[in-house]
Amino acid sequence: MTRLGKSIVYAVVCAGLFMGGALLSVRHSGDTAPNVSTDPSIRVPPDRASGPPPAYEPPAPEDTPCLQPENVTRCIGRARARTGLMQLAGLQAERMRVRGSYAEDAAALGFRPESGMVLRMSGGPGGWTAEYHHTAGGVGCAVYDGDVGEPFTTAGGVLSQSPGAVACDDPLSVGR
Repeated sequence: MTRLGKSIVYAVVCAGLFMGGALLSVRHSGDTAPNVSTDPSIRVPPDRASGPPPAYEPPAPEDTPCLQPENVTRCIGRARARTGLMQLAGLQAERMRVRGSYAEDAAALGFRPESGMVLRMSGGPGGWTAEYHHTAGGVGCAVYDGDVGEPFTTAGGVLSQSPGAVACDDPLSVGR
């Protein structure tokens, strides 16, 4: 088949697909959309039928302790420590899956502590443990997995209850 012939066949196939889509579109455009004012199954409740929606009011600081100025640093520190250890645990799990052993230090995994955070880690082929804490807030988290002699605890003495579970200090009680 010549180049022109192939181009013609391609154009006919594309035109057919386009026309088929157009016909389906026309067929569905004749369908009527449900009418909010006449269909009782989609009526707006009377108390919401007019006016703007109620304004969003954020919770008061006394209802959310982490929003109180004296707690913000510790709450952010705990969140950063927890997130960092969860990332580290994921990297260790991947290394175990690929190589059959855990890394001895975070640098071997490509993990670097964030600014304002301190990581303490110990590992071997069969297990690892780490504690990651926020220097300004004094709040931290700890995790272990595999066979470790004595898992690290947080600065507040919290110990992970099961392998792979990240345990953290309570940011509202540490540092007071």
